[in-house]
Formats: sequence, structure tokens, C-alpha cells
Amino acid sequence: MEGRDLSQKILSGEAMERRTFVKAGCMCGALSLIDPTLAASAVTNQQSDDKKNVPQDMNHKQVKNIIKYIDSSQDEQVKENIFSQLGYECFYSRKLDGWIGQYVGNVQAFLDRINVEKKSKYWESLEFNEDKTALKLTGRKVEGCACSFADTPQPPMSLCNYCCKNFQQQLFGMLLGQKVNVEITKSYLHGDESCDTLIYIV
Repeated sequence: MEGRDLSQKILSGEAMERRTFVKAGCMCGALSLIDPTLAASAVTNQQSDDKKNVPQDMNHKQVKNIIKYIDSSQDEQVKENIFSQLGYECFYSRKLDGWIGQYVGNVQAFLDRINVEKKSKYWESLEFNEDKTALKLTGRKVEGCACSFADTPQPPMSLCNYCCKNFQQQLFGMLLGQKVNVEITKSYLHGDESCDTLIYIV
């Protein structure tokens, strides 16, 4: 009984779809007899209505403007909360946890990648201090910030102070397998030629 009801509903739905199709076809056909441009217009209007339901992506300029607005209008605690989360999202959305994961348990291989193989575009050296309580990251001389959101006149300092800081805390915390505290000692956004960092092992 249930199967018969279901079949009837399906057939009924198909019949409705056919009637809608035929009705639309007849309308376009009738319009074409009166004026061929009206038929084309009817189809275009239908396509426009369909596109109205498609969400629009934010463009890069919008995001940069919003970031600059937050940086210039909010107090430090709000900026720290928002931009620290931005750094977190940058790290994980780019799947860098999977990339750095290959070096977990073999920190020396990561150090060799920077110091010996010279594979980093932005980092010149990465070395432990004598008692291995901190890593010193020395950056290469750069002509711009690595972050594309900073590519704007008067870039927001929060991108450096909080976003980049937490990005590095996620990266080095995962590499070392413990919590770290990052101090950015030099940065391009603050007028330096390189971006240098001290990573303290907590």
C-alpha cells in the first residue's frame, strides 16, 4: 500500500514537472510568434532570478578594508582576540598542521631545512639558545610582508602584533610538542628589513 502511494506521488510529481515544462515551452513559443526578443527575454529573466539565490563571495579588498577598520577602531583586547584567531585560522585553513606534522619528533630535520638546505623563502636561520629554552628565528631581508592582507597603504599593525604571533605559536608549538610564547623582535610592518622572532618554550 505504501509502495503504491509512493509511486503515485512520484508520478504526480513527474506529471507536475512535465506540465511546468510544457507550460514554459508554450509560453516561450507563443512569445516568439509575437516577438522573438520576448522569448529570449523570458529565458534571461528566469536565469537572472536563479542567480539571485547564489551567495556572493567577499573579495580580497573587502576583507582588507574590514581588517583595517577593526585595527583602527577597536581596543587592544578586542584586536588581540580577533587577530589571534585570524592567525589560528591562517595556520589551519592552509593545512600547515599537516606540513609541520612531518617534523614532529624530528626537530633537527626542520632546523636543517632552514639552516642547511636553505629552503625557506623568509627565514635565514633558526637556532636554539644554549640551554634550549628558546629558538631564535632570523628572517631574510624582505621587500614586503608575507601576508597579503598587509599589502595596503598603512597596513594594520595587528596583523604583525597578534595574527603573525599566534600563527607562529601554532606552528612552533606543534613542532616542539609543547606550548610556546612568541615575541616578534623585528618586522617589516614596523619598519625593519627582516622579520625576526624569539620562540620561548613555556
